[in-house]
Amino acid sequence: MTITTKPKIILILFCVGGIILLIVSAAFAWISQKPAQPIDNIPNSSINNNPVNIDGSKLYRNEEWGFEFQYPKDWQILQPAFGSAVSKFNMDVVPPVRHLPDPIRINILPNDWIARVQNTFEVEKIIPSKITISGVDGLRYDHKSEGLSQIDYLFSRKTYWVVVGGKKQYEDVLNQVLSTLKFLK
Repeated sequence: MTITTKPKIILILFCVGGIILLIVSAAFAWISQKPAQPIDNIPNSSINNNPVNIDGSKLYRNEEWGFEFQYPKDWQILQPAFGSAVSKFNMDVVPPVRHLPDPIRINILPNDWIARVQNTFEVEKIIPSKITISGVDGLRYDHKSEGLSQIDYLFSRKTYWVVVGGKKQYEDVLNQVLSTLKFLK
């Protein structure tokens, strides 16, 4: 049985497309399995982490994910903040009048997702600084998200990461949250 020229070309294109798809899939799998960036040899960042009661604040405590923090009494907690197939838990801490999306966000993400985020930061040449909060080492990334200046802190908790971040315009409150953040387990 002979195949005419037109079906041969279609078959060749189909095979080449399949091979390209396999190569791209393998490359993506390899990149996504790259371990999260180690925190050795990264400059330090600092937040005063003294567990004191800040006047006019409320306490948020999450036993399931093992953390607590204080936030301004006139702000609110939105939980969950958004639907996600990746996020294990997420919440926003928002002021009474919100001018920017996601003023302060806390997100629990799996290790493989953080590796992808860190790969993206590495490609964009965003250099982290090291920070320790409540005895847990983490990384600070200053970057742009949706055109707005963003600060994200990433803390490894063995099988997942706690990401605490916010818009640069809310850095004072973000620092308050971080200064009172305690990891419970």
